[in-house]
Amino acid sequence: MSGRYDVVVIGAGHNGLAVAAYLARAGRSVLVLERAGWPGGTAHTREFAPGFRASGGFQSCETLNPRVNRELALAVNGLKVSPPGGTALATAGGLLRFDGKGRAVEPKEAADGSPGITAADAAALRDIERFVVRLAGALAPLYEAPLPPLEALAAGDKLDLLKVGWRLRRLGRRDMQEAMRALPMSMRDFVEDRLAGEEVRALVAGLGSPGGWLGPYAAGTVFRALHDQMASPRPLLSGPVLPRGGMGALGEALAAAARSAGAEIRLESEVVRIDTDAGTARGVTLITGSHIEASAVVSDADPRRTLLELLDATDLTPEFRLTVSGMRARAGVALLSFGLDGLPEGAGQGGAAFGGRIQIGGRVADIERAFDDAPDGRLPQRPFVQLLFPTVADPGLADGGKHVATAWVQAVPQRLASADGDGWKDGRRALADAVVTVIDEALPGFSDRIVAHEVTAPPDLEDRFVAGQGCLYDADLGLEQALYLRPLPGWYGYRTPLAGLYLCGSGTHGGGGITGLAGRNAAQRVRGDLEARAARKGA
Repeated sequence: MSGRYDVVVIGAGHNGLAVAAYLARAGRSVLVLERAGWPGGTAHTREFAPGFRASGGFQSCETLNPRVNRELALAVNGLKVSPPGGTALATAGGLLRFDGKGRAVEPKEAADGSPGITAADAAALRDIERFVVRLAGALAPLYEAPLPPLEALAAGDKLDLLKVGWRLRRLGRRDMQEAMRALPMSMRDFVEDRLAGEEVRALVAGLGSPGGWLGPYAAGTVFRALHDQMASPRPLLSGPVLPRGGMGALGEALAAAARSAGAEIRLESEVVRIDTDAGTARGVTLITGSHIEASAVVSDADPRRTLLELLDATDLTPEFRLTVSGMRARAGVALLSFGLDGLPEGAGQGGAAFGGRIQIGGRVADIERAFDDAPDGRLPQRPFVQLLFPTVADPGLADGGKHVATAWVQAVPQRLASADGDGWKDGRRALADAVVTVIDEALPGFSDRIVAHEVTAPPDLEDRFVAGQGCLYDADLGLEQALYLRPLPGWYGYRTPLAGLYLCGSGTHGGGGITGLAGRNAAQRVRGDLEARAARKGA
């Protein structure tokens, strides 16, 4: 054996580091074991070409929960972020821009067909933003704590749910009725009910499909957009929040917070087995063969890997293993990083126009069409692209005054259909060509600025982050895998069928994207269970 700890955390992703920080602050001895050579998991910065650096997983920390940020003192631990960068829609007609507070920049009548927003749509959008911020604020408490058990609600749990119910009542009859109607809706129906302009409809509808296979026509995509808002209530169109130094700076700040609280972090330390005895987790085994004992094991790995690969098949019932294997965790995103010798000039609005998130394409139908081919293992002919120029806010990501652009490309399958069985062999070039084509149409001259690029396909994400099926969210996000159904029906409380084994990753309640809430909530559950166990022993 090589040591004993109160808690061993598998994986130094952002949730694993949050668990470690909270539990160490509570006086527990905590060891974090990470396979990779960096902390943060998908909050990672990498040099993709000489002199060019970009976030290699998630691109923005706008969904980071403010309480996690504040409680772990991430600013004190080195995190510096840009203010919200706003959102823009780029079409061949120009840019439709919104500032970091979700307000249109120079709204205009769009009678000539060019991008713009009418006075009526501007007013309707303000009402949407008001409604979303109020609804997200009312529901946020459901995300900021472990969900109370439905089977036997204690008095305190009932009070928590009553508080949420009271918050919903305070929305007023109109907004409460609208909330119940909107949550299961498609983004297409949501925007068509409220907005007239095709461009502003497309811009809002695109927010309901940030990383999965569901286009804006799919039911439940309004909830998918609201998931990110509930983790961090803010205007829909407020745009990205970029850490100085890329997303890896967030990982480093979380690691610093954990270490300052007393946690130990070991990088390049891969766990290959969770050790069990008599239905209880007792510790872990590393790839080196060494064993580490712990009173609790908390896994930041995805639920499938944790329960089906790191445990012996006999540790769980066949029925439960079958349920886990049926959990949906699909790819859906590819990342393209571009090194540029300057900003494109096509928009004609200077560098300020490139400071936020730029969505390419001006019709909801075009976004939906991009999702049509993925189930058959084919790339979209016209990809749905959301583009960032992080060097506008953070010039240090590129040497010599150059720039970086990153494209978040959706509806991209894990495996491409091909005769030779290796569809991604040629698929990376085909995807890059298609992405550059649609960007060039909206931002003429973009391709002329490219001096280097990298395509990160779903198989690359799976390899880089041990992301099952290339799914950055660990489990698909939809109404059928959310709240009391995440990651599995009946297993929403971070516990597993094995005593002493917990889940804390993005596939659990509050997770999905960079929120930190799954880690914060799991730490509360582990701490409570350890205290209850100690009390029983002392009785």
